[in-house]
Amino acid sequence: IMSYLPFTAVKKVTSVVPTVEFDATTPFSVLNLSVPSDIVEEGKPSTLKSLVITPSTPSNFSGALAGSGEINADSCSFVLSSNHSNSITVTFPDGGLKLSEANTVIPVVILPLTVPADGFDIEFNDIDGSSNQTSFLSQDSDAGTKIVAGSIYNVNITRSSDGVVPVTFPV
Repeated sequence: IMSYLPFTAVKKVTSVVPTVEFDATTPFSVLNLSVPSDIVEEGKPSTLKSLVITPSTPSNFSGALAGSGEINADSCSFVLSSNHSNSITVTFPDGGLKLSEANTVIPVVILPLTVPADGFDIEFNDIDGSSNQTSFLSQDSDAGTKIVAGSIYNVNITRSSDGVVPVTFPV
């Protein structure tokens, strides 16, 4: 997914130099969602048609998960336009995304944000029409966490909102 993100690099030079190093940055963040294979129905591997991320309590979230804007090449900053959204829908290609591993990592690009109280809800929709909704980053200790530009943030998703990651034996 990093190969699809836009990056900017700026270096001011006062003389001709044969090699100039650039510090490449991106104005976006990546959530690596570690999703159990049976996220939709317990004990049955899922084939996802889509997933939808929204704030659990919209009034607690003052940021944006997605949006359009412009990159200022001089300051390497992203200026969000008025076209932004508090939700992200990821639709997988025909045939869906088969979750065959015990946990499959699904990278999702987001705008930098501060995690709101109550975190985020995520709904998984299977190709057979079944769905399951759970939450993540919803513990009290998660509230206020800053997910900054250029960062990759790993998140374990569980079938329920209790934060307990089930273990299959033998380990």
